[in-house]
Amino acid sequence: MKKILLLFSLSVALSAKSQTSVYHPFPDSDAVWNQIYFYDDTLPCSVEDKFSYIMTGDTIINSLVYHKIYRPFVYRDGTMRSTFEFLGYIGALRQNVLAKKVFFVPQGRSNEGLLYDFSLTIGDTMHLDSSIVCPYTQVDAVIYAVDSILVDSSYRRELWAMTGNNLSAMIEGVGSWKGLLEVGCYGLNGERWELLCFSQNGIRIYPDSGTCNIISSVNNLSAKNTSITLSPNPFHTTAALEIKNEEFKIKNLELKIYDVMGRLVQQQIITNQSTIINRVGLGDGLYFYQLRTNNYELIGSGKFVVE
Repeated sequence: MKKILLLFSLSVALSAKSQTSVYHPFPDSDAVWNQIYFYDDTLPCSVEDKFSYIMTGDTIINSLVYHKIYRPFVYRDGTMRSTFEFLGYIGALRQNVLAKKVFFVPQGRSNEGLLYDFSLTIGDTMHLDSSIVCPYTQVDAVIYAVDSILVDSSYRRELWAMTGNNLSAMIEGVGSWKGLLEVGCYGLNGERWELLCFSQNGIRIYPDSGTCNIISSVNNLSAKNTSITLSPNPFHTTAALEIKNEEFKIKNLELKIYDVMGRLVQQQIITNQSTIINRVGLGDGLYFYQLRTNNYELIGSGKFVVE
C-alpha cells in the first residue's frame, strides 16, 4: 500500500511540472547512443559491456523507409561470455511522427515491433514486442507519470514507466534511461542496462556535458587464444594478416573492416592462415577489423591505419 501511495504521489508531483506539446522526433542520421550493460549476480560471474549504437544510412522494408542501426564494437570487462556476441547491423528504426510512435525491425526479421509510444499518458500501457532486442522476456511498460525535461535547449516529453519491477524514463528523440532499444528489457538478478550519452551530428545532446565519442575498441569477446598479426601497420598499399591458433581450424572465416563511423567498408572470406588486405576503396585513416566464424563467433579483432 505504501508503494502505491508513493508512486501516486510521485506521479502527481512530476505531472505538475512544465509540459510541452511540441513533439521532438528521433534523428534520421548521424546519431550515436553510448550504452553499458551490467550483469553481476554471483562473483566471479560478472560482465560489463560498453558499446555504441550508431544510426547511419537508410533501407526499405515492406515499402517503408527505415534508418539503419549498427553496433560496431563491444568493449567487454568481466568473466562471463558477453550477451552481445553479434556485431554490425542490428536492425532498422522507423518513426511515425504524427502518431508519436517509433518502431524497430531486428536484424533477420521483416516485421516491425513497437519501441516507443510518446502519445501515451498516465495509466496507459505500452505493449512492447517481446522479441525485439532483449535477451530475455520483455514486459509491457505502464506509464505512471509524465514530465518535461530540458534537452538541447528545448523541453521534451518524458514518460516514466514501470516494466515489471524496473523503473525507467523515456525521452522524446533520445531513448530511455536503459538505452535506445532496451526500454522494455526486464533485468534479472543484478542485470541492468544504462544509457551513458547520446549525440547527434557529433554534438552531445544528452546529458549535456562531456564527450560522447563512439566506443571503438573491442576486447576480444571469444578469442580462443588466437594470435593475429597485421603488418606493416600503418600501410600504404597492402598488409598481410596472419592468424595462428593450434586449437582452431581455419575454415571460411569472415573478415569485415569498418571505418571510424562503424560503416562496413570491406569484407572477404578467409580460408587459410595468411591473407592480404588491399587498400582499394579505403582512404587514409583509422580502420577496425573483425574475424568471425560462419556462426558469427568472434575469433579476433584489431585496428590498422592506412596512410
